Amino acid sequence: MPGVVSISAEIQAFLDHCRIEKGLSANTLDAYGADLARFAKGFPAGFPGPEEVAAYLASLSAHLKARSVARHLTALRTFAAFLLREGKLASDPTALLAPPRQWRNLPKFLSHNEIERLLAAPDPESPAGLRDRAMLELLYASGLRASELCDQIGRAS
Repeated sequence: MPGVVSISAEIQAFLDHCRIEKGLSANTLDAYGADLARFAKGFPAGFPGPEEVAAYLASLSAHLKARSVARHLTALRTFAAFLLREGKLASDPTALLAPPRQWRNLPKFLSHNEIERLLAAPDPESPAGLRDRAMLELLYASGLRASELCDQIGRAS
C-alpha cells in the first residue's frame, strides 16, 4: 500500500467507515477488528498479495473452524474493497479466494410445550414478571437474538 504509514491506521479508518457509513453492529465491528488485528500482526507493512493471503488463511485453517476462517476472509475482502475505493490498493488480492467449505447445521428450536412453559415462567403479578414476559414474547414473535434485545434495552436506559 503505497504511502501508508501502517496497516493499523488503515484498519482503524476501515472500522470507522463500517461503523458510521455502513452501520454495522458492535459485534460485527469487534469481530472484524479482532480478525484484522491478527492479520496486521503478520503483515504490518501493508496488504500482501494473493499468495500470501491464501497462505495466511490456510494457516488459520490449521487451528480454527471453517466458519471462523470464512469470517476472516469476509473481513479481509471487505477491508480490501475499502482500500480499493480509497485508492490504497491497485487490485484486490482476495478476489479469487474461495471460502472454506462449511457444514450446514440445522438450527435448534424449542418444542411447542417448551415454548409454553417458557412463556408461563415469569410471574404476571410482579412488574419484573410482566417485563420478562413481554421480552420473551418479543423474542419469540420477532426472531430477535437475545443480544439484540439487550442492546436495545441498553440504548433505552
